[in-house]
Amino acid sequence: MDFRIDASGDMEIVDGELAYVTGAAAIAQHITMRLRTYLGESPYDRAAGVPYITVILQPNTPQFSRESILNAIVLGTPGVTACSMTVVLDSSTHTLRASGVATGVDGPIEFAIEV
Repeated sequence: MDFRIDASGDMEIVDGELAYVTGAAAIAQHITMRLRTYLGESPYDRAAGVPYITVILQPNTPQFSRESILNAIVLGTPGVTACSMTVVLDSSTHTLRASGVATGVDGPIEFAIEV
């Protein structure tokens, strides 16, 4: 059981109490949090996160490499056994969109992020 976060990343409060998330929703939230964390961002674990600045968002990085790195991040999420995703980099806006379906212990889990 984890605290539920809203779209802005803040803990959600329902009726004055912290809300919790479990099952497939908790795994989906964990995937989203892992994909939104930049490499080196966490002061507690500098090795955690996605190398967006050094690799993913670089114009010369092959698409296969982007997809492989992000797929590995999702597969490293506890409770995920398989993943299929689409990664689109818009170089004009420097925006990356990743969406897909992970197979988890609780069934299929859809996810989408924009960085």
